[in-house]
Amino acid sequence: MYLGVLRSSMASIKLVAIAKDEAAYLPEWIYHHLSIGIQEIDVYLNGITDNSYRLMRLINAKHKNVKFYNADHLVGISIRSKRSFQQVVYRFAWSTEKYRKNVSHLAFLDIDEYLISSSFGSKINTMFNSAGKFDILSNVWYTDLPSEIEPFARFFCESQMVQKMSIIKSIGRLKSNVGHPMVHNFKGVQRKPDKINARMSNGCPIKYSGLGKRLSQDDADRSIDSIEPWFVFHRVYRSHDEYCASLMRGRKHRSNDAPIKDNRNGYIAMEDNKRVIGSPMQYSINPKICRDYQKGFNCFISDCDLAGEIEKGRNFVRNKYKELEKLLTDNPELLNQYNNVFRGTVFSNHLS
Repeated sequence: MYLGVLRSSMASIKLVAIAKDEAAYLPEWIYHHLSIGIQEIDVYLNGITDNSYRLMRLINAKHKNVKFYNADHLVGISIRSKRSFQQVVYRFAWSTEKYRKNVSHLAFLDIDEYLISSSFGSKINTMFNSAGKFDILSNVWYTDLPSEIEPFARFFCESQMVQKMSIIKSIGRLKSNVGHPMVHNFKGVQRKPDKINARMSNGCPIKYSGLGKRLSQDDADRSIDSIEPWFVFHRVYRSHDEYCASLMRGRKHRSNDAPIKDNRNGYIAMEDNKRVIGSPMQYSINPKICRDYQKGFNCFISDCDLAGEIEKGRNFVRNKYKELEKLLTDNPELLNQYNNVFRGTVFSNHLS
């Protein structure tokens, strides 16, 4: 698959992400967003104990529009300022790009979030075409579902089930007056919503709830049976072992010293609540497009000489799973203390 960047006189976009020990996943995430035509990607690395730096150097050697930075010093700033680490990085990136004036729009995603078209394989310019003019473009989250797939299985297949959520992630136009970026949206949607042109990728105006983090109930109800032209695919679960290993990442970037990542709800399907919209839906990809996509990813791995680094990253994840097993054996009280995150896993059998 051709990874040439999109050139448009009307719109251009940079993607910003924060990564901690995600060498196993960075290649597929970067490849995907280059393949849809993202012009530039910046990855802010923090607290790295795996081989992420080596891997990112190899990618940058072949793709100069993919840059990486050591963001450890920004953790200290976030703690001193009592702001989330993500907000500190996002505000830094936003102000930097407003000064550079090299791209027109900025998007923020985590490494388990993928910007995807309902017609898989479409380029990013179709998102701008379908959304029309906007200050903020909010894309709805769709999560994967727990399954029995093997660890590190192909990240997109011809058919898979997804769950639509009311949670959104937003793209901002740098020349607009939307305020500084938050984790899911921009501050302006709280301060002056009537003065901001906020849209969904289908071009419809959007109203928010949850301080700008979610769709309003009316918008959620209207979209219950449809898939938007573009959305954010959030790979919360991956496989059982990968989900469990991810719990060892903690949340120190949020000044949280808990030994377990405590903002997960177990290896079970999302329960019906204000974050869930409708029932799971099937998302299908044209078989030829899917094959070409995987061939393109294999070429990306080969061109950047990433095979060895990807395997090191996967071994790091496997070892995290083993560390979790040992942690829970030595500290069984953690199972009850963090019982919510262990629901649906093999460890739930030991809950009292």
